[in-house]
Amino acid sequence: MQNLNYLFNKEYYKNLGTDEFKTDVIRINKYIEDIIFLQSDYNRYGNLLNETDVLYMKIKYPGVIIVMGNMHGTGKDFDGDEEIKNGFSFDYTTGQPYIPGSSVKGMLRSYFKEQRNAVAEILKAITEKEWTEEEIKTLEDDIFVNHDVFFDAVIYWGDEYGNILSMDFITPHKSPVKNPIPIRILKINPGVKLEFRFKLYDHSVGNKCIDKNKLLELFEELRQLFGVGAKTNVGYGIMEITDNTRPAYSKRAQEAAAQNTYPCSNNNPANRNNGGNYGGNRSNRDNRNNRPEPVQTHYGPVKIVCPHCKGLTYKFQQGGKTLNTECKKCRKPLSLS
Repeated sequence: MQNLNYLFNKEYYKNLGTDEFKTDVIRINKYIEDIIFLQSDYNRYGNLLNETDVLYMKIKYPGVIIVMGNMHGTGKDFDGDEEIKNGFSFDYTTGQPYIPGSSVKGMLRSYFKEQRNAVAEILKAITEKEWTEEEIKTLEDDIFVNHDVFFDAVIYWGDEYGNILSMDFITPHKSPVKNPIPIRILKINPGVKLEFRFKLYDHSVGNKCIDKNKLLELFEELRQLFGVGAKTNVGYGIMEITDNTRPAYSKRAQEAAAQNTYPCSNNNPANRNNGGNYGGNRSNRDNRNNRPEPVQTHYGPVKIVCPHCKGLTYKFQQGGKTLNTECKKCRKPLSLS
């Protein structure tokens, strides 16, 4: 895979101010969307996985936006084929999209502060004990200040077509009497698998204990409920738990991977064979005009009796629909109504 960090932040503007700039923007935008993520692109970080606790999450629609606030773009618009306006988080060495460990830690800690009732309900479900406000605060400090380590989250596998990135649009309303101007942004695709890595420890607060496996379960639930990255208030960043399998991509994606060419100057032909090009077929699966509206993220915990084991568990609901689909005790499915 071509180093996307260099491509996005350097090559993108190599010919700024010349007639070639428009061509570069259009070609790089297409290249970014058509890249196929291969197993050889997976970044193991050496022997890191031998010492870490790992959580695999799959991104749900509409995707994940990371570090949106970074500056990118000069304001140019080439007949609708405009520049990507938001910055993005790419690893400097590998060039791949990633979530910095500091961001992983910061987002999880923010849930402890801003979603305290949800944290209390989840802790009660996984430890079968009531947690007071003071005990949760002590646990928070023990996790995020004293002991546990949070590593970068990396791409584990692409979506069903092998892609990891695509374009989307936001429409900020700057004036109540003027039509909004759509802004092209970059996101990680729905269906992409992320690998979250931690070095976790067992924790004791008074007479209550939570081992690292239960702590990982707590993080899993918080990720599913409240998301990660930017614009979670309009549905971005929501994920679901998944496994560490790598299902085969569509045959079309496998054929496309052998046809990729580097999108910019012929002077830098590095890694020409690792991307993909759908030859116009991408629009068949990416019809933005027919997409459903993003899901709003308003959640609430509801205590229920599991219909299988008859034990007390909980579910989180949005609009009457259950978000977590299995009992935390017996691991059998809960009602989806």
